[in-house]
Amino acid sequence: MGFLSFLTSVASRIPIERVLFPPQDKIKALEEFVTTSSAPESTKPETSEQKMGNPTGDPPKSPPELAPLPTDPQTAGKSIAEELGIRYDGVQPDIGMPFTMQFTDVAQTGSTFHANTLAEARTGLEDMRAKFEAAKTPQTPTEEVATACVPCALGHFSTTAGLLNEAVRFKKDGMVSNEILDRIAKCLQEQNALERVDLTPEKILSAPDWERGLVDQALQQSRNLRHRLETIETIEELEQAAADASEYYKKLHREWWQLRLAKLPKPEPEMSMEEAKALAAQTAAQEVEARWHSQEENTPQE
Repeated sequence: MGFLSFLTSVASRIPIERVLFPPQDKIKALEEFVTTSSAPESTKPETSEQKMGNPTGDPPKSPPELAPLPTDPQTAGKSIAEELGIRYDGVQPDIGMPFTMQFTDVAQTGSTFHANTLAEARTGLEDMRAKFEAAKTPQTPTEEVATACVPCALGHFSTTAGLLNEAVRFKKDGMVSNEILDRIAKCLQEQNALERVDLTPEKILSAPDWERGLVDQALQQSRNLRHRLETIETIEELEQAAADASEYYKKLHREWWQLRLAKLPKPEPEMSMEEAKALAAQTAAQEVEARWHSQEENTPQE
């Protein structure tokens, strides 16, 4: 009885859930977790997101390699030149590349460029010719109407004539008058500027043919007037120089404008109402006649 009582007291101390639900082996579960997490990625099944990036499942392809440059540049250059109608000049050294072929566009631009393939040569040739055409400015043949030679001569002679006429107003003070001497000095400045700046040989040669006769005449008249003013002594000589300068200025002004206006393009005369009606009737008649002939030709003959 004592032993039975001992067993009963021990059993009463053990919880019933320990008997019905045995404890789990935590060490074994931990080992299985470590083994599963350390498995290689190659053994994991591919997810749907991974399959979306490569629908076929094939391994990714490497990018295609660029075609190597031709090993024989002479043959390649001659072939490209023959294809594009240009000249092959040979191989030029280039940094970072085995070679660079040089070509010349002898047909149109006369310029050189460099390329290594037919596509590069074609593109370079087209670009070069496009720039060449864009740089060309259309030159319309126009006749020169006027240059700066004669207008400048007119300006200088006009100033000199005016200064000499003013100087004559002070003739009562004699040739020693500062008003007279200062104006003569200004006249000499005008004529020197005309001869040494405005009527130089380069400018005379650049003048149109119809103007050169007036330019030569103005240059000779300026020299004569300058020499007279440099040696002038009396009031009578001053008055004569003033009259001659004014007279020549008028003569040069008239001749230059007459020649210049003759060279200008003449405007077309305006058409009167009667002429416009006659032209319209003639044009309409020609159109009707042409249409009638066209219909007659297209009519099938029986």
